[in-house]
Amino acid sequence: RKGAEAQRKENSEFKIQNSRLAKIQNPKSKIQNRLVGFKAHLRNVNLERGVCEIYFFPGGYGGLSYVENNLANFCFLIKADAVKNFSSDAQQIIRQLIFQNKRAFEALKNAEPVHDWLAVSVDGFGQKDLNPAANLFAVGDAGAFIDPFTGSGMLMAMESAEILARAILVNPGGEKIAEQYKIEHARRFQRRLFICSLVRRAAFVPALSKILISALSVGDFPRKILARATRPAVSVSKIHQNRQNL
Repeated sequence: RKGAEAQRKENSEFKIQNSRLAKIQNPKSKIQNRLVGFKAHLRNVNLERGVCEIYFFPGGYGGLSYVENNLANFCFLIKADAVKNFSSDAQQIIRQLIFQNKRAFEALKNAEPVHDWLAVSVDGFGQKDLNPAANLFAVGDAGAFIDPFTGSGMLMAMESAEILARAILVNPGGEKIAEQYKIEHARRFQRRLFICSLVRRAAFVPALSKILISALSVGDFPRKILARATRPAVSVSKIHQNRQNL
C-alpha cells in the first residue's frame, strides 16, 4: 500500500514506496496445522518411465515420478498426528505406513534418498483471501493452495501472477483490480480446486480411497480425465505466449 510502513528485526522502521503489493507466501497460521508434506529425490525405484503413480495409505497419500539424472521424485502428504507418532522420521513413516500399500512397497522397497527429506506444514487447501487488505493481492500458494499430487503448484503460481498483472494493466484503481482478479482467478482455478478436494477427501477415507483406486485402475482413460481436470484448459506454451504479450 502507498505509504505503508514495515519493521525490521532491530525495530527500526522503513517505508515501502510501492503503490501495490503482491503477497506470495502465507503467514504462519495461528491454527495448528493438520497435515505435513514430505519430499525427496530417490534412486533405485521400481517405476515405469513416463508414469506417475499415486499411493493411498492410512492417514495420507503420495506420488512418485521420474525427474532428471535417473532419479525419482517422491512426495507424500500425511496427517500431522501420524508424523508425531513416528517422530517426524520420513523413512519410518514409509516403512510402517506407506508400505501398507502393496504397490508402494514394490516401487520403493530398494529406494534410497539422495538428500535429506524436505518437510513443510500445510495449513489448508483451496481458495484463500485474494485481497486481504487494500492494494494487497495474494498470488501463488497464498491465493490458492492446490494439492501436491497434481504437480502443478508452480504453474498455478505463474498463472495467478499473470491474471493479477492483466487486472492491474487494465484497471485504474485497487477495487476494480481486486474485482477482476477474483473473477478471473475463480474462472481459471475453481474447477481444478474442486476436483482436487474430492480426491483429497477420498484419500483420507479408506472406503472411498478403494473406490477411487479401482476406478483409476480400469485403464488410461479415467487417469487422463483426472489429469486434465487438475491442469489448465490451455497448453503451457499458450500461457507462456500470453505472458510474453503482456
